[in-house]
Amino acid sequence: MANINLKCPSCNQEMVCDDAYAGQDVLCPGCQKPLTVPGKDAGGGTLVPKPPSEGKSKLAIGTAQTHGKGAAAQPSHPSNLNTRKTNSGPKKPGRVMEILRYVLILGILGGGGYAAYKTFFKDSDEGGAPPVAKGKAAGKDAAAPADGSADPNAAAPAPEPPKPAPMVAPVWTLDINGVKISDGAVNGTITGTNFVAETVRVDLTPQSQVIRFIQGNPVSPDRELLVYLKLKPTDILNAQTIVVSNEMRGASVPQVAKRWKTNPKYAPQTKSFSYGYAMRLELAAATNDAVAGKIFVSLPDKEETVVAGSFKLTAKSVDPAQAAAAGAVGQPAPVQQGASPADRANFNRRYGLKR
Repeated sequence: MANINLKCPSCNQEMVCDDAYAGQDVLCPGCQKPLTVPGKDAGGGTLVPKPPSEGKSKLAIGTAQTHGKGAAAQPSHPSNLNTRKTNSGPKKPGRVMEILRYVLILGILGGGGYAAYKTFFKDSDEGGAPPVAKGKAAGKDAAAPADGSADPNAAAPAPEPPKPAPMVAPVWTLDINGVKISDGAVNGTITGTNFVAETVRVDLTPQSQVIRFIQGNPVSPDRELLVYLKLKPTDILNAQTIVVSNEMRGASVPQVAKRWKTNPKYAPQTKSFSYGYAMRLELAAATNDAVAGKIFVSLPDKEETVVAGSFKLTAKSVDPAQAAAAGAVGQPAPVQQGASPADRANFNRRYGLKR
């Protein structure tokens, strides 16, 4: 039986095996990787060149082999070979091919994911929110320059709306000197019941202008404070400060009035004060047809009515001829009679009245 000389393609290890293994897959004894033993050619030789005839071979399968003049190659016994026969089917891919296949699969998945990402954001820009112009900051998500400097093209953030000042309950006093008015909304007590001005407006009467601080329906309010300014209906409400002490008397003193309900089925009661009260009214200059102001009023009634706070009202001119159509302040419209028990219960819960 002839010998076949071959070399491992992985580690270049030279070896010799019997021609009985021609065409078979064997394991290299050096690197333990599979290789195929070449078959014989037509001339009876091997398909690979023989190793140099001088010197020893680097590796012999089975027993050690020497090459030299007159030295015969000893056949290796099949039991000494670390070989494995292949199946009749296709060859099993090597480790390198497996790695290449995984790399190819990962590349395909990565390319598909990138394409889907680009498609999604492209559709969002075309069909959803409008694309952001180049060089403009997109709110807080806009990227800042790499050097940390401010982007000159970035839009200035919108200012947050100012928070309303907290309401501070006023303290009743007839000493107007040193009174400090809170920046919170107008509130206090009227006839012993808590009061919060839900509406502040100016009504015109044939003789004057009236600032109304209203809680409830303006037609028939639950609680209300009225200040009759010494202004004609045609006068413009402008910046001024009015201070009234409890000792002042005469026609120059503005009249004030309080209105309140004791039962939801009745019209509100009214009590006016021409003197004896303390008031400080501050009106700023009109801006965009609106006037901001502050007020403090203490009435000399037994319930110690007191109202104070900041407000803003509309100062648009109204034809005096329409004052009567707007509703006379001195003669409020009566409430519809026969309030339901539920309305009375809601009224009592709101004002803490027990009847």
